[in-house]
Amino acid sequence: MTRTSAVLLRTAGFPVRLWCAAGSPYLFQLLRELDDVEREFARSAGRAAEVIGRELIPHPGLSVAERRWALDQRRRLHRGYVPGAAEHARLTELARRCGGAAGGGAVAGLAETGKLGEAVGELRALAGVRHKAELAWLGTAGRQLLAGHPVGRRALADGTFPAAEGGLPGGGEGAARERRRADYLWRMIARGSAKVTPRGWLGHVAALDAAEPGGAVRREMALTDEVATYWAENEHRAGAGGASS
Repeated sequence: MTRTSAVLLRTAGFPVRLWCAAGSPYLFQLLRELDDVEREFARSAGRAAEVIGRELIPHPGLSVAERRWALDQRRRLHRGYVPGAAEHARLTELARRCGGAAGGGAVAGLAETGKLGEAVGELRALAGVRHKAELAWLGTAGRQLLAGHPVGRRALADGTFPAAEGGLPGGGEGAARERRRADYLWRMIARGSAKVTPRGWLGHVAALDAAEPGGAVRREMALTDEVATYWAENEHRAGAGGASS
């Protein structure tokens, strides 16, 4: 009998697309845009704060209370604080009163800062809504994805994921417990998709023929959308020099 060399192939049990389904490209695009606008706002707010300190704070037309409030706003702008609509309107009114409606660097600086502040607020609101929606989807999607895949269905049914139905350590009830169960399933999806030695049935090990350079492999691996299969016969030696089957 002629024997061929063989290698052991270890693979993860889930296709990586199950893990990738947890991603949210739109949410991360919003966060990238928000990060860019926040940096632009911080630069604009810093410039406006400098002008306020140079033109508005020393102006004799301000009362003691107004000057104290303007100083506080200047410090906040230096820290990147986004003023609310009422705060921005009051600061702009003081700048116009002291520098004129058409003049004064503080008025122009606050106009730019106000527009960027509105953009920051809108993007934060959009990102917040999307984040809540993603959390709600992730709470149920893990089980749905597992149930839609043959390996996942078997793992749910045979006890590979004991905490999927119960047995979660620690306390917690209701929504908190459901969130922990969902987190557990996503961790198992990550392990089954990206690691070659995950728990239980999720790890696949197969013996493959390893042909010499230029040689032919007797049996090819069959790949499908869901699983990879490899057919191999058991070899049985009959006697010292017997045949195999």
